Amino acid sequence: MSVPMRWETPVETAAPERAPAPLRRRRVRRARRLRALLGLMGSAAILALGAAGVRSLALGTRPAELRLLAAAPSSQQVRLGGAKVERRLGFVTVTGDVRNQSARSQSRVEAVVELLDSRNHTLQMESSLIAFDPLAAGESAPFRVELADDPHAVAYRVHFKRLMGPRLD
Repeated sequence: MSVPMRWETPVETAAPERAPAPLRRRRVRRARRLRALLGLMGSAAILALGAAGVRSLALGTRPAELRLLAAAPSSQQVRLGGAKVERRLGFVTVTGDVRNQSARSQSRVEAVVELLDSRNHTLQMESSLIAFDPLAAGESAPFRVELADDPHAVAYRVHFKRLMGPRLD
């Protein structure tokens, strides 16, 4: 027969005190009302954000078309062959081609694009080197210029110049 090493007394666990039944029912009803109210507020917030998102998408998918303004002719060493503009995701991308009309090759030619407002004031300007360097006499070369969009822009203008130098068109 074995003898326990220490004396163990049974520990009684007291049951937690419960609130009276009417108070419990009131708490349960209050919690249900609070959950219902929070659910309605959350649903209303989700609907409002969804409507705002759909509206912004609808407005963002139909940007106003930009029209090309012809640059004033100067020495006409190079000429714009054609240009296409695309407005997308807050940027304007102008692609096109330039043609060398002079009898000698042109080096370090860059395309300059200006976004213009309704009064033909410049809002944004950016430039990029054309694809071929040098541009041989009579040859055409593509260009691509990307710049940040401005919602007030209604037109754009393209001209060409030497890198760090004078205009060519």
